[in-house]
Amino acid sequence: QIYYFYGPIGFKQLWEKVLNPETKEYRIITAAEHFDEYVREKYILRHIISLKKKRGIFSYQIISDSPLGRSIVAKDPNENRQSKILSSRYKLPYSEIITENMVALISPRRENILMIIESPSLAKTRRAVFEALWSSL
Repeated sequence: QIYYFYGPIGFKQLWEKVLNPETKEYRIITAAEHFDEYVREKYILRHIISLKKKRGIFSYQIISDSPLGRSIVAKDPNENRQSKILSSRYKLPYSEIITENMVALISPRRENILMIIESPSLAKTRRAVFEALWSSL
C-alpha cells in the first residue's frame, strides 16, 4: 500500500498513521527545519510528541546539525528519543520515518509530497541503512 498526503492536514494524517497503536519505536532521519512549514511547533509538541509519549513509543533520530537540531536533541530524555547529529555539510531536505512495517517521507512544503509506503521489506532495508549510518556517527 502507498498512501499520499498533502499539506498541513496530510502532515497530521501521516503522523497519526506513523504513531498508530502497533508502533513501538521508529527511526527518523531529518533536518526538522521544514516541519514548521506544515504545522506550528505547538502542534508538534502538543499532539505528535504528546501522543508518542502517551503510547510509550521510543525513537532514534539522526538530525542535521543546526541550532534547531541541537535544541531538539536537548529534549531527548523528555521525548522518548535518542539522537545523533549529522554534519551540516550533508543536506536533508526530506525527512524519512522508518517503523517496523512502513517508511514515511516528508518533503519540504514547496514540494508538498508526503507519503507512506507500507512494506515490511522496504522498512527492513531502510532500517539497515539507518543502522549503518547510526553506527558511523
